[in-house]
Amino acid sequence: MKDEKLLKEFGNHIKTLRKQRKLTQKELAAAIQVRCPQLNKYECGMHEPPYDKLLKLVETLSTNVDYLLTG
Repeated sequence: MKDEKLLKEFGNHIKTLRKQRKLTQKELAAAIQVRCPQLNKYECGMHEPPYDKLLKLVETLSTNVDYLLTG
């Protein structure tokens, strides 16, 4: 997932779900076991998470990989 547009959309999906579940970045970062600055990079579309963190995002946000990747 190296396309900048896809990364940006991916990040927006994470941010939207996080806010819907009333989680702070700090809370979500702790839940998926990353530091807050790293989660921020995911949400800003700067980095993509490794597979294990992607699965933790899916579980924590009660969603599926398809939604995170494509909306």
